[in-house]
Amino acid sequence: MWSLFTDIKHFRSEKKIFLLLPVGLSIVFGSIVLIWNVQINTTFDKPTLVRIFYDGDYNGTGIDFKTDGSYIFNNSSLGLSEYRYGTYKINDNTIVIDKKNLEKVVLTNKLEIRTDTVAYLDHSVAHKYVYQIDKSGEILVNATIFRLIVDNRNKYFVINKKH
Repeated sequence: MWSLFTDIKHFRSEKKIFLLLPVGLSIVFGSIVLIWNVQINTTFDKPTLVRIFYDGDYNGTGIDFKTDGSYIFNNSSLGLSEYRYGTYKINDNTIVIDKKNLEKVVLTNKLEIRTDTVAYLDHSVAHKYVYQIDKSGEILVNATIFRLIVDNRNKYFVINKKH
């Protein structure tokens, strides 16, 4: 800010247009950063249909499937995140994404939500997991298995059926 005010002050006294160049560049870059920030926040703030996550010890991978047919893929490690964006289609429990080989974590473009029962000593609990499957519907061996964190499919599909 001090630099901007100083440049404007020099321009007023010397009347040389090139003295406004730093001010102009500052305004342009500031506007670009502001617009970029608004676009990113708009993408992240869309309602979630399904969110899945894999928790590795010091890293994690999540995919946030938005209600508009887009997704945000987040691969994080030690506090650093890398995001990828794409589109998907969902049919019942099968999700088909537009890309394969997302960061060597998602090996196929077909994912399937399945319920598995985990048996404990005194009770059992049903958990939903998301598996990577091949074209014939078989689970890929040694592929990352995601845990279903958020599932708004019933809520979303009921709302859309009313319209």
